[in-house]
Amino acid sequence: MASYATLPANDTVGIAAGLLEHITAKLSCKNFLVRFWDGSSWGAAARPSFTLILKNPWSLRQLFLSPSELSVGESFIYDDFDVEGDLEAAFEFADRLFAEELPLAAKLRLRAMAVIPRRFMKGRGAAEPKGRPHSAERDRAAIQYHYDVSNDFFKLFLDQRMIYSCAYFRSPDDDLDTAQQQKLDYLCRKLRLKPASDCWNWDAAGEGC
Repeated sequence: MASYATLPANDTVGIAAGLLEHITAKLSCKNFLVRFWDGSSWGAAARPSFTLILKNPWSLRQLFLSPSELSVGESFIYDDFDVEGDLEAAFEFADRLFAEELPLAAKLRLRAMAVIPRRFMKGRGAAEPKGRPHSAERDRAAIQYHYDVSNDFFKLFLDQRMIYSCAYFRSPDDDLDTAQQQKLDYLCRKLRLKPASDCWNWDAAGEGC
């Protein structure tokens, strides 16, 4: 049974704590803590592997009502929650929770969490392309929304070459630039590429070296 010693007499936090108790009832391992938007906490782990930080009353609703990679990703972007500690343990915890179907009573309580307005990020909101799904015009608008955001934006998280794909880390000590260089080297070896002077000598039949 989780400890409620740090919970104040607050209806919204109390509802959230009760939901967590219900949602996690079937979990054999509860080695984590949850910290609410008012600073109070839920959980009994002495040395938690991670702490789930719920930053507003919307967070539980977004994470557990109809969980998906999209809803969780958007909730993180909108700063509804954060995680401190072991991310892999947090992901394992999420996978177990998402596999559970919540009873109607729990879903109704989660929907009630929307009575307090959500804090949206400043700036542009979600993409809202118009037109027939998968039409050239709609897809073009969606692509422009996601990628036409200037190189300054992509420089925040890409390597020096601004390669927009997964890097190849040989060691935990590799930085992003090193890992991306290793990925390019790996691809070249897989394709068996050679220097131009050795390989790109195509004959009339279209066969190279």
